[in-house]
Formats: sequence, structure tokens, C-alpha cells
Amino acid sequence: MPVMFSEEQLRTMRVPMLLLIGEHEVICDPAVALDGARRFLPDVQAELVPRSSHDMCFSQHRIVDARVLDFLKSKRTEDRGAITEWSVA
Repeated sequence: MPVMFSEEQLRTMRVPMLLLIGEHEVICDPAVALDGARRFLPDVQAELVPRSSHDMCFSQHRIVDARVLDFLKSKRTEDRGAITEWSVA
């Protein structure tokens, strides 16, 4: 079973996150989940994946793959800058 975090616990999470939810998800209401993520998670990128449900990694793999790679590349670039600045000091 999924773990349910409190609103306070979610607000304290300080890690970059990418949340992709299928437009036709049945486990949760996609609009409610996206709204909650955007309100409670300080560093989240939350997006709806069209024409998909829980199977989005298969049914919309091009969209999901591209979005995940973009997210990872952007975070890697940010991290590289932070490491360079830190290691110079």
C-alpha cells in the first residue's frame, strides 16, 4: 500500500521531483493529485500526460521519456554548477 505523507511532511521535502500522472489515471483523481503536489511539494514539476493512465510509460513512452530526460538534464546542469562553485571554495 502507498504511504500517505502529511501536508507538513510534504512541505519539508527539499528534493527536486518530477511527477507525471496519466490523464485517465484510476488510482487517484489526476487533477486533485497535481494540485496537491503543486501546493505541498516545494520543488516539484507536476504534469498531466495526455491519453494515458497508469500505463503511461508504455502508452505514451515518447512523452514520458522526453520529459524525464529533460528533467534529469536540467537537474544535472544545476548540480554541476553547484559542485563547481563548492569545489572552488
